[in-house]
Amino acid sequence: MKQKFWGLLCDTVGFWIILFGLCVIFLVILAFSVSFIKVGSTPYYLTIVNSIIIIGTMMTSMYVIRKCRT
Repeated sequence: MKQKFWGLLCDTVGFWIILFGLCVIFLVILAFSVSFIKVGSTPYYLTIVNSIIIIGTMMTSMYVIRKCRT
């Protein structure tokens, strides 16, 4: 079952590479937009949540890519 799961993930490694690239782009855009947001406003909290989601997705895709490359 475990090998079947990783086999399915490794068959779609192109998707994970594209997802990683998109995360990098969104993280750069998010970093530039932080300078325009005041601390304590609603968009500031959304920025924190978005950065957590983006970094989590980025780490997951990096793990899958590394696991499938070996």
